[in-house]
Amino acid sequence: MTIIFIIIVCTLAILSLTDIRRREVTLVGPLIIASAGIIEIFMGNQSMAGALSGLLIGAVFYVAAVITGESIGKGDAILLGCLGIYLGLERLLYIMLITGMALFLSAAVLFAIKRNRKQKLPMIPFIFVGFLGGMLIEKI
Repeated sequence: MTIIFIIIVCTLAILSLTDIRRREVTLVGPLIIASAGIIEIFMGNQSMAGALSGLLIGAVFYVAAVITGESIGKGDAILLGCLGIYLGLERLLYIMLITGMALFLSAAVLFAIKRNRKQKLPMIPFIFVGFLGGMLIEKI
């Protein structure tokens, strides 16, 4: 486990708590993660093409946030783009798959309990779960 990985985990944990409590994302967290990705590029652990393609996913989500009136938050999209710089396209898509499954299961349980389709869920805690799950599965 590298110091960069630990910093990202701590950053995602703090962002998750902030998203749950205040429903907002500060830009400091995503900037920390993007900086970690840039360090990984300079260390040779991430390719520039991988980082840019991962960033592109965040840009797609940002456009979707604007078009949908923030059904997906702009902060969530920025975070995904910054994670894409660190992870690259393939690993980011894998983590997004785990994130989507966790989000779907939680939404299904909430719907079964409350029958409320309009309830909004904070996305960053699910991104955090997807990140941890993806990294754990990758190490196994």
